[in-house]
Amino acid sequence: MLRNSLISCKLPLGDSYRGAAEDARRAVAHLESTSSHAISSTQRAAEELVRVLGEEYRWSLFALLSIALLVGIGIGVLVEQRLSLPPHTAAGSPVVQRPQPIKPRIKP
Repeated sequence: MLRNSLISCKLPLGDSYRGAAEDARRAVAHLESTSSHAISSTQRAAEELVRVLGEEYRWSLFALLSIALLVGIGIGVLVEQRLSLPPHTAAGSPVVQRPQPIKPRIKP
């Protein structure tokens, strides 16, 4: 009778071990599926972000280069006009004349 009670005690313990192992397997499988789903959604989001930023980067670069080109052309036109003008002369400035040297008057 004692032996039967020991055997009967072992069976529920073995069943509970098998049940816990099965629960652990299901939990691991659930974690794997959840992590793979999270990784795939993260990859999709990263690809979308790279695509959008690539388009925005192109437009920003195009706008900056266009502005730089226009500023360069404007500065070039101003410099060319400045260099092609005749030198500036003041119209109302007095003319400085050197005085004639005075000849000494000596009697011979």
